[in-house]
Amino acid sequence: MKYLLIVFTLLLALSGCGMPKSPEDLLKTPKLEAKQASLKSQISHYLPKHAIMLAPDQGKKKSYISLVDINADHKKEAIVFYKTDKDAYDIKLVIFANSHNKWKKISQATIQGYSLDMLQFKDVTNNGKLDIVAGITYHDFYNNALLVLSVNGKTTKKVFDQFYTKAVLDDLNQDKQTDISILRVKKDKEVKVSFYQADKHEKFSKLSETVLDQYGFYDHMFAANITKNKRALVLDIGEGAHSAYTQLVTFDQGKLKKIFKNDEATFKPYMIKSVDINNDGIVEIGNARVAKGYEKEPYATAVWIEQYYQWTPKKLALVKELYVDNEKGFYVDFPESWVGNVTIKENKSRRMIQIVEVNSNKPLLTIKIFTHKRWNNSDKFIPIRRTDRYIYATANTAENRKNSKYFHSIVEFPEE
Repeated sequence: MKYLLIVFTLLLALSGCGMPKSPEDLLKTPKLEAKQASLKSQISHYLPKHAIMLAPDQGKKKSYISLVDINADHKKEAIVFYKTDKDAYDIKLVIFANSHNKWKKISQATIQGYSLDMLQFKDVTNNGKLDIVAGITYHDFYNNALLVLSVNGKTTKKVFDQFYTKAVLDDLNQDKQTDISILRVKKDKEVKVSFYQADKHEKFSKLSETVLDQYGFYDHMFAANITKNKRALVLDIGEGAHSAYTQLVTFDQGKLKKIFKNDEATFKPYMIKSVDINNDGIVEIGNARVAKGYEKEPYATAVWIEQYYQWTPKKLALVKELYVDNEKGFYVDFPESWVGNVTIKENKSRRMIQIVEVNSNKPLLTIKIFTHKRWNNSDKFIPIRRTDRYIYATANTAENRKNSKYFHSIVEFPEE
């Protein structure tokens, strides 16, 4: 749970603006800071002295105050979740409206729960207004609650409340309305995905449900295109330290449908998350193969080449191979001519890696990793990337200089 005492929180709230990057930013900053300071000050006036503001566990940006046009009046309201030290299981939701540069509390609700797992603002009641979709955690991981709160002026009404392990808001059935897909894991019992959608009266119905394999850890679930015109839930599932697989669930003819009968088609030696690896708008399923020459090596010392496949009705089609070194912080994106035709060579310290053509044993790309202290500006190597930790260099030859474009920092790796 990400929370801070209100005194500290007010210094951080709405800290989404970064360091100024241009003269225009410098001109805007004082005005923006003044608005933030006023918002923080006015909101703190309405909160108890020892309030603990909450930010969702999920999400890249941790924000304690959300500015959202929740009333569809073309004005942004400020939305805050907080707790007090008096009651560990009561979460307060407060909505503030701005009138003539003054923030005033217009609505408050109490929610039973321990912390805030996720927070999104989407029109899931399909009435043209944003709703508050909040995931509330309890001590029991298997019994978190997904709430949909519909706001109408000064009234906040709970219109949806379901236990969940993971949840996705999307238009899975592609009817141009937002729906809710919930993964529910019941410990040692069953795993189900349920599909919900609201009617015009803001009443939610479960339109379909399907049972998944109860064994394994459901690490990752999101919605994505699996073809140009078809969407699916993508679930990456771990089965232990050295195995995982991926399942796809579509919504066809009014029902949820599993694409794969079992884990065989997408079985992988370790967890590799599905991602749109080639930025074509279609998700790929990750897998890995042992690099040639390492087939007899133990799992721990084998070298792996990651592979990414697109689903088609007939087969899984290989679209990309990469060598990924998370420890050293880089990856190499293989061009088409390298796929299936190269292997990896490493020195004992793993400070020099070569991509080598299998048939000819010809090095296609040599990467040498230096610490800043050991970098000596040798004519034999030229730097291709610098980080706070390493200098990555390649051999100073025409072949290596040409192929260095396939080298990337791990921070450039595509995300969901």
